[in-house]
Amino acid sequence: MKENPVVASVRESVDTQCDCGEVDHHPGANYYVTVIDGTRWRCLAGPFANHRDALRMVGPARDKAQELDERAAFYAFGTTAMAQSYTKPGLLNQHLDN
Repeated sequence: MKENPVVASVRESVDTQCDCGEVDHHPGANYYVTVIDGTRWRCLAGPFANHRDALRMVGPARDKAQELDERAAFYAFGTTAMAQSYTKPGLLNQHLDN
């Protein structure tokens, strides 16, 4: 099902904006695109060196998740910073062009 263009525009502006102006909120952290379904969450894409790069991939990761699982239309997508020691690849990395 194709998303309404107005809804898509609002979703894109919310998903990919960070008004703080910082590129690196937590120096040394690894950034990921995340998905949340209730109390469950997973890292979909990453790690990225900075928040801006993770934000850039929220849309593509969300689109791929919805392509693979129609229930993903009801999930929340965003970003997170993980400890520098956490370097596991995102679950959808192999499906995305970083």
